[in-house]
Amino acid sequence: TLAKIGAKVFYARHEFCTDNGAMIAYAGCQRLLAGQHEGLAINVKARWPLNTLSSLKKESLMDIVYIRDLRIDTIIGIYDWEREVRQTVSIDLEMASDIRKAAETDDIQHALNYKAVSKRLIAYVENRNALLVETLAEEIAQVIRVEFNVPWLRLRLSKPGAVRGARDVGLLIERGAKPE
Repeated sequence: TLAKIGAKVFYARHEFCTDNGAMIAYAGCQRLLAGQHEGLAINVKARWPLNTLSSLKKESLMDIVYIRDLRIDTIIGIYDWEREVRQTVSIDLEMASDIRKAAETDDIQHALNYKAVSKRLIAYVENRNALLVETLAEEIAQVIRVEFNVPWLRLRLSKPGAVRGARDVGLLIERGAKPE
């Protein structure tokens, strides 16, 4: 075997593998197994520069439906004064969705309806009264993923003006698996 002669084998990532590459690797293995350990270097010239191979990858099936700076007034915070006044939170939301059927049919029934998502978020956040932005962010992500069948999302939740000298503070989370 190759290990007995101290040979190291390197495997290219799948998108770089071609039948020519496989033939070269097989020929090299056969030469090693036949005892030929010298002169195995091969000057290979790629037909295409490697940076162009990304265009040969499988077409991405993930589109993003987004909502930016959805502002909602709610009770949020750990301090006594925060439990008595409504504060504005801002939500940026990116949601994975395959838009092809909606585009093909021009029918909202096949789309991830950002107006419906926004209305649901407003209703939920206005009435939640969470202590921590972390809690609210996790709950928002769960509502969106379950009720709107979203496989992946990125959520930015911020409290504008919560810290003197900063425009806003908050967090950014991703939940789910990005479709490939």
